[in-house]
Amino acid sequence: AEWTDHVPKAPYRATLSNARIETGAIDSDAAKPLPLFASTDQIAVSRLGDGVAVASLGSFRAEGVVLDREGRHAEVEKVSFHAPRIALKRLKDGSIDAMRHLYAAPAKGESGASAPWGYHVGEIGIEEGAVAFADEVPRRNVSVSLDRLNLSLRGLEDDAAKKNLFSIEGRLNEKGMISARGEIVRSGMRSRGSFDVRHIDPSLADPYIEPATYASLRRGDLSVAGEYVYAPSRAAVKGKLSLRDWVVNDSRDDSVLLGWNGIGATPFSYAYPDNRLKINQLAIDGLYTNALIDANKVLNYSTLAKKAPADANASVKPSDNPFGVEIVKLLVRNSSATFSDLSLPLPFKTYIHDLEGSVMGISTVKDVTTFVRLRGGVDQYGLARIDGSLNTAAPKKFTDMNVVFENLELPRYTPYSLQFLGYKIAGGRLFLDLGYKIDQGALKGENQVVIRQIELGEEKEGGSPWPLRLVVALLEDSEGVIDIDLPVQGNVNDPEFKYGKVVWQVITNLFTKAVTAPFRLLGSLLGIEDDSLESVDFEGGSAALLPPQREKLDKIVTLLHKRPKLSLEVYGGWDDKEDVYALKAEKLVAQARQRDKKLQADTPDALPLDLLEELARESLDKKERKALQEAMEKQYPEEAAYARHYGAALLERLIPLQPLGEAELQTLATRRAEAIRTHLVASPGLESRVIVKAAEKGEAKASKEVPVRLNVVVP
Repeated sequence: AEWTDHVPKAPYRATLSNARIETGAIDSDAAKPLPLFASTDQIAVSRLGDGVAVASLGSFRAEGVVLDREGRHAEVEKVSFHAPRIALKRLKDGSIDAMRHLYAAPAKGESGASAPWGYHVGEIGIEEGAVAFADEVPRRNVSVSLDRLNLSLRGLEDDAAKKNLFSIEGRLNEKGMISARGEIVRSGMRSRGSFDVRHIDPSLADPYIEPATYASLRRGDLSVAGEYVYAPSRAAVKGKLSLRDWVVNDSRDDSVLLGWNGIGATPFSYAYPDNRLKINQLAIDGLYTNALIDANKVLNYSTLAKKAPADANASVKPSDNPFGVEIVKLLVRNSSATFSDLSLPLPFKTYIHDLEGSVMGISTVKDVTTFVRLRGGVDQYGLARIDGSLNTAAPKKFTDMNVVFENLELPRYTPYSLQFLGYKIAGGRLFLDLGYKIDQGALKGENQVVIRQIELGEEKEGGSPWPLRLVVALLEDSEGVIDIDLPVQGNVNDPEFKYGKVVWQVITNLFTKAVTAPFRLLGSLLGIEDDSLESVDFEGGSAALLPPQREKLDKIVTLLHKRPKLSLEVYGGWDDKEDVYALKAEKLVAQARQRDKKLQADTPDALPLDLLEELARESLDKKERKALQEAMEKQYPEEAAYARHYGAALLERLIPLQPLGEAELQTLATRRAEAIRTHLVASPGLESRVIVKAAEKGEAKASKEVPVRLNVVVP
């Protein structure tokens, strides 16, 4: 059959193939039920003007239909739609093209006097459906396809208070997968169920955010799975979230602004109307950010927002219930950042890499203490550490942070020294230990600045505002080291307080006190700017060479090549405190990873609390464990603080229980010596001149690094 309709705004043609209706015996007695079966083969709807297909249906079946004419009730066993297809387009004016094929809604009037029919449908099913949607409203058109669509709705009836079961699954743009199942009650629109969304491309949203920002979502992969409960007055969702391989560009020059390999929230929960998001663990892997100050001293991130219409925010009022976030544990690993400053006489660029660490107990809504521990490399040989605590909801009320930079190459900061101090820096190393405490708005900073072997370069044209060479000569000690304290104080609540001015004062003092000095011992004779060649330092339990130590060994290679008659003895060393603790800690982590093959933790602090409790049940006395748990619960009623302190207390007891023999310490010492030798003999001609001696017990430095003693000898 074929039907052509010219009444709607957009006329259409519909074709129907093989329609069938079968009934049982039809009786004039309305009390007798009337069985019915209906089906069709293909149904197709196309535009009359150009014949373009609008919608189609492979087949339709209504099975087990029984009409109770007297009781005005229809019982339907199953309604099936096979291979439905529809193509929708949102036009420039915001309307949906398919709506033009429909009749205008009739005016509301009096309903008929007869009672409505009741109904019950056992199941409504859609198999192999597909929806194509094109959006012409954004500047860049958007196309979305949903295919392999299967849907089931069970128990639909005229009583809207009855529960219906549903399930749906489909494929989005041939890559993403969506599925959901659960129950829904139409009366009051209540629902609960589970969902699983995988491999969604977030760049689909880019055309929609383009009018508001220059930040562009170039690629990514979003997956989220969990459970939800919904009612008009209250809703909640919990589950796991994964964001992988995201890249955000600046559309003005196509430069990368931000990206990451993976972000996982496991698990998360959100509740409404509380408007709170809680994440037990947020793990960030491979984060990269690119910050740039242009020639006009403007940071690239500060100009990403596009100008909104003058009245766009006129009616925006602060929310009475602002969005709040709580994160129990934030883990960062394999991350990096690039910072560039083009506003200086010489362009400046630095690279922070191998950033890793943790942030514990983040909250924007509670007065809780957040604990921070981060570490990363700076450029080729530098190291940065951040440790401390703060109130993330009100950092001006409480902050206690320690920021340490080690072995920064001063020549890289010549653009700043030339701009503010009038000199280039030809050589030297910078070590910063910056401590900042804020208590109810009062800032007190105790900063230690150490500059080693600074060498000033050319003075800028027009002269320097500082007598820098004289000041350097006055401040240097007999070893060519400047060691100064720079206290910083102020009230961060004072509108006149500018942190940038405080930092500038610190930098000014730092470079004003910079010094040059004669080299010491062999270093001074051979032009090597280092006064600590007698040892190579390792972190507790590790035989890995840190970047500053590799640089030191490269200098030793230079020394040995310039003094061919010298040999170098390497005495592998260990410390009974730092190495024992670190090795036992590694054993505990290894034991935990044996238990949980999927565990990604590399340090004891990253071990889940439930796994620590499992290990404790096997290793600790039951009474001791119970007493500890009760004490922690009483002392730390807040969940994040309890988890952190209870986990730390378990670690304090579990780590010392790990078995460790002296032979393992000697093996570690030997590995350290071999690591040093391997690095040195990579240079031709040093194979026979680097000798590994017997391992010896040493003593860790104040920094907790373990020195391996080196000795220069004449064979």
